[in-house]
Amino acid sequence: MSEKTWSFQALDTLFFRGGMPFNAGEGSSRGVRSIFPPSMRTLQGAVRAALAVGQGWKPNKELPSELGDSEGLGNLRLKGPFIRFNDSYLFPIPAVLLEGDNGILRLKPGQEVVNTDIGLVRLPEFVSKSDHPKPIDGKWITATGLSKVLGGGMPAHTDLISDCCLWGNEGRTGIEIDRSTRTVEEKKLYHTIHVRPKEGLCLTITVDGIPDSWHEAVPQYISLGGESRYASIFISDKPIDLPQTVNFPSTRKHQFTVTLLTPGVFEGDTSRVLKRGPLLNLTCITACIPKLYQEGGWDSKKKVPRPMVPIVPAGSTWFYEEEMPGSEIENMHCTFIGTDNEYGYGQIIIGKWGE
Repeated sequence: MSEKTWSFQALDTLFFRGGMPFNAGEGSSRGVRSIFPPSMRTLQGAVRAALAVGQGWKPNKELPSELGDSEGLGNLRLKGPFIRFNDSYLFPIPAVLLEGDNGILRLKPGQEVVNTDIGLVRLPEFVSKSDHPKPIDGKWITATGLSKVLGGGMPAHTDLISDCCLWGNEGRTGIEIDRSTRTVEEKKLYHTIHVRPKEGLCLTITVDGIPDSWHEAVPQYISLGGESRYASIFISDKPIDLPQTVNFPSTRKHQFTVTLLTPGVFEGDTSRVLKRGPLLNLTCITACIPKLYQEGGWDSKKKVPRPMVPIVPAGSTWFYEEEMPGSEIENMHCTFIGTDNEYGYGQIIIGKWGE
């Protein structure tokens, strides 16, 4: 068994539902917008279906035991998802970066201790001054730019890529069909907003835990997301190009950051993680965390929606200060925290910050 890299390339528009209601009278009057990239909860279904089909599986039958069931992945272990554009990987922008009137800004822990609702903390402050700072939305960072940030530096403007360079949005209108009579249902018109990936854009994950021969047997195309849209599958041995490890001196008090490369799940412990950081017994100084969102899913066995769970977004960053061997900090790079790690949730990268 060896880890393989799977890339999905859309053949048409794609549609991936988020947590927004999709019932009559609910949600936005402009239609339900597809999320992109989709969560691993969506992609794992496509991966398992492709692997199962390659082993002779038919719909409405039990999956091969190696692929798990509605409660788990069995032997499968997944990482990602990541997006790749023209052979270059793009990543979520760390929340330590903002943009203002004078360009990109970087946050670091302030010197002053402030009394807040979670106690005495050092809130983040700007390394440089700017008017009207705001989060960087709708953009991605290149591997080169991310390496600069992890090293304590700043990315260039060319290291940030906008969504509009990667995909477009297209509206679709449909109406519900009564399959027994093959006639339309009255007052069941709906509107969705699909994404159309630009040529050269792929969704990429790594798949491990099953025999190599299973990868060779998967179909070339598979339905991906809602409304039966198709994507092609490319499988290779080439690993995903993740940022390189930052080097730390052997012994001294280190100032380092922990950033989520993929979204994090901390079931039953999310509040504590937000306040005190995800690494137990280490000194968390402060954090930069975007707004949380929720993910659910569909329980294919019980035929009911799964409960919504809070998700800590990729790019969330915690600042730590600790006297420990530098090698121990380096060894945390690209490891996992939280729960649901077998689905790829909670992969972290380690960086530097200085006062």
